[in-house]
Amino acid sequence: MENDPIEAKLTECTRMLADDPELQRENRADLRSHLLAARDALTAEGQGEAEAAETACRRFGDGEEVAQALLQADLPRLKLRAKIRLFVRLAFLPLLLAAAYLTVDWRFFLTSFNSSLFTDRDPAKNRLAGVIGKYHNFTPKELEILFLNSGEIGRYSPGQIRELLKRHEDDPVFRRYICSLLASGEPKPELLAELSTLEPENGYADLLAAGIQARQALKFPARKGKQVAIQDRDKMKRAMERLDVSLKKPYLRRCSREIAERRMRLLDAAPDICGYMEQLEVACAQSLPDLIVFRDLCTASVLWGEQLEKEGRKAEAARYYDAWKKLLPTLNDSSFTLIEQLVVGTCLKQLHQAAVRRGDRARAAELEAPAAVLKNWRKAPGADTQMILRHGGFFTSMLLPPLRCRVTPEDLKPDRQISYLMLETCLCAVIWAALTLGILSHGIAALVSRLRKNQVFLLLPKMGEIGKDVLLYLLLPLALYLLLTRIDWIAGREYAVMANGVRTAVFAVVFLLIPTLFAGMEKRRIRKRMGTLGTERVSRGQMGLNLLPVLLIALIVFGGFMRLWIAKEQRYWIARDRFFYGSPVGFSCAEDDNNRLLKEQHARFLPAK
Repeated sequence: MENDPIEAKLTECTRMLADDPELQRENRADLRSHLLAARDALTAEGQGEAEAAETACRRFGDGEEVAQALLQADLPRLKLRAKIRLFVRLAFLPLLLAAAYLTVDWRFFLTSFNSSLFTDRDPAKNRLAGVIGKYHNFTPKELEILFLNSGEIGRYSPGQIRELLKRHEDDPVFRRYICSLLASGEPKPELLAELSTLEPENGYADLLAAGIQARQALKFPARKGKQVAIQDRDKMKRAMERLDVSLKKPYLRRCSREIAERRMRLLDAAPDICGYMEQLEVACAQSLPDLIVFRDLCTASVLWGEQLEKEGRKAEAARYYDAWKKLLPTLNDSSFTLIEQLVVGTCLKQLHQAAVRRGDRARAAELEAPAAVLKNWRKAPGADTQMILRHGGFFTSMLLPPLRCRVTPEDLKPDRQISYLMLETCLCAVIWAALTLGILSHGIAALVSRLRKNQVFLLLPKMGEIGKDVLLYLLLPLALYLLLTRIDWIAGREYAVMANGVRTAVFAVVFLLIPTLFAGMEKRRIRKRMGTLGTERVSRGQMGLNLLPVLLIALIVFGGFMRLWIAKEQRYWIARDRFFYGSPVGFSCAEDDNNRLLKEQHARFLPAK
């Protein structure tokens, strides 16, 4: 009512609290109850309603004195709330940045987005080197040792190559590795000479040249099952002459294992998911041309021996038939990955088939046992692929099925939990993005409301209410979420994230509902409080300013807790993962076990170097 004396009295008594609209409305509500009670008492005595209202206001006292009394009584609260509002406005952006840092492990996303393990990019062209360098502070020389491969060095100019060799002149192992990469394309005499000067008694440089020339001289069949043939006899002759030079030197020495060990020592990967991916990525950055060289030379030497035998030069042919006796022990002794053992086994199989094809019974008998090693390994009972998919995690599902590993669900539990940790990290980022979007939208609404000179409130909830709300809307769903991700019996037989879509969907939904429930609860609290103060409609600006601190606190508390929890879980489960994390040079401990087994079995049949 426009001429209501009670409302006029309330405005007069609370005018000094206009800087804090919420506090002003709270005092108006208290004073209104007293004046209405006094008016009702006078009305009961027989006065008219209007007259009773004027009498009640007059008896209430001087409006200026009441206003001063209210100001003095509420001055501490007024100052505190003004400071809080100022702090919220000034610290909004810094708090948001702090929340982003505390709640999300951005290194995980930078690593995964730049990793060829999660994309189709060529490992030689990925940007993970920059990410790893940023977090590990490697020097340029160390980054070259970590990531230089044939794809990278292929883009270097001759001048850059000379500078590269000069930068690493105190590192003969890496210089040898650089030269082997350069010599893996066309055999450049100057590069081979550089490689030979590093170790004059090492036949590796001549071996590379022989392998490259032999590959150029061979004609590979278009269809599987056809025989490889010699298409350029002159080039093959030069390749075999280079092979003779290589085999006459005191020893053959590969450096790929030394480079891999040095890379892993430099990386010193942290025991977490990012360290997991970095280790796998660095293990991917290995050079394969020398494996092709060994495979092609085994094939070419046999074909050249058959060619010489047709020409009646049986003594020379026998020397090439037996070239594998020096080539394959070198490859076998220096191998540290499964693919190297597969190359050894494939070469032995091809040599055995060639001996059988030409009717050379003595050599066929000599090669039969070593050629059967890989065949028997492949036929041996191995891992149950369905069990791995059902009980394993991301890495086991991707890397274990090709290996002959017998595992149990309990063995796979560490990597399964790591998959849940990866999913939880992604969900934390989604929650951070959702809350951040809410914070920004409400912040913009509050700014717009302020510019339009609307009333902007800051409703500070009581500590008891905050504790109850956090327990109900934050910790209870969090406990349910952790239960769903940690207790295996909930899923029945299928524990893995990828094999159990229902369970994954349930805990993802529960996890993502937490910020929604929390924000909804705060909105309901604000509306209830505003109704108590006599305001029926809550503007977006009022809602925005009141939700900003609440959402920020929720984001920091919940996200920060989850980040600490996930980091603890990573360290715990990776320390117990005997299949993958901890391999000194290769992809996984499971691969190391298989490589060691095949290496020992091949060594029993291969001649000593």
